[in-house]
Amino acid sequence: MPETSIGFFPDVGGTYFLPRLKGNLGLFLALTGARLKGFDNVIAGIATHYVPQSDLPELEAHLTKGGAKKVEEVLSRFHKVPEGHVSEIQTHGEEIARVFGKKRVEEVVAALEAESSEWAAGHLATLKKVSPTSLKVSQQQINVGSSLSLRDALELEAALSDALTDLPDFSEGVRALLVDKDKKPKWQPPTLQEVSDEMIADLFTRKTALPQ
Repeated sequence: MPETSIGFFPDVGGTYFLPRLKGNLGLFLALTGARLKGFDNVIAGIATHYVPQSDLPELEAHLTKGGAKKVEEVLSRFHKVPEGHVSEIQTHGEEIARVFGKKRVEEVVAALEAESSEWAAGHLATLKKVSPTSLKVSQQQINVGSSLSLRDALELEAALSDALTDLPDFSEGVRALLVDKDKKPKWQPPTLQEVSDEMIADLFTRKTALPQ
């Protein structure tokens, strides 16, 4: 689910792995909520192999017979590039790298406006619909995440989860998208300009320790 559309942020390890994707793909996914399907995950560097669903029973049989030492060999044998696959992150890779290589959401918005393309207009419309606070939290999450260990990233996410679920945008986003389904959230604050740097900085100074 696109987390920015419900007043949240990309959690479950997103702070760690999204900044490590090449071509500024992590920020693109975090802000727009674009979904990767199947082979897209191999292209992005998240997955190592792609096996069609129809081949999964045979793959399972070979894996159970081969033992741990045969895993890489078996996966490589079953790995396939789907015929006719068209991926947004390939066809628009240059634009993604150019537009989403920014440190502030306002700069991303300005870059999308400057692109003057149907692709850019679609994602610009998305950014204007989702929570401004979530956009800025997600941007800062990507900015700091590349230097964090996995444990530190998860601790940050735990703290951000506590903080954002206390803000009005989370309950409003859930209401508009999942409960009433009117898709007309009233964000607080309603614009990027009204989400101050101080507000975002405060959210990132909160602490929640994970169990040892």
